[in-house]
Amino acid sequence: MNWMLVFDVSKEGFPWKSPALLLSAALFSFLFGLYLRKRSKHESNRVHDQIGCAIGFLFSFIFLVSSAMDALYLSRERNAEIQLLGASTTQVAEGEVTNFHAMPVGGHGIESFAIKDWKFQYGSGWGSVTFNSNSNSGFLHEGAIARITFNGDKILKVEIAH
Repeated sequence: MNWMLVFDVSKEGFPWKSPALLLSAALFSFLFGLYLRKRSKHESNRVHDQIGCAIGFLFSFIFLVSSAMDALYLSRERNAEIQLLGASTTQVAEGEVTNFHAMPVGGHGIESFAIKDWKFQYGSGWGSVTFNSNSNSGFLHEGAIARITFNGDKILKVEIAH
């Protein structure tokens, strides 16, 4: 049987969505602080603008630190998941996908399926480094023949027969 690799945690790129959003918020806060600082030099409402400027810079710093911490966490999580691929506790389930329940239309829920006696479920994947509904893209569905490499509840690799 020929297998098409759909997902492999060791080959996936770094999930930049969450750190990038925090960096954008940091930049916006910083620019807002600069705007208020510049405005306070020209208008009579100096004290309020300087307080607003300080708050803008404070939020900028908070978002910047949060972004760095989030990136560090995701990097560590990704490395830990990659190491699970070679762990002795990693298992492989191979067979027909049954009881497939797709992600609800709203996107906030759980997608699930079974292969023989193994049951798998996963969410939408915001900030996730393992297989999630964003990774699926329709490859897993009722009746598909799949080979799933997993460790505990973490799906590390997905292959589909073609």
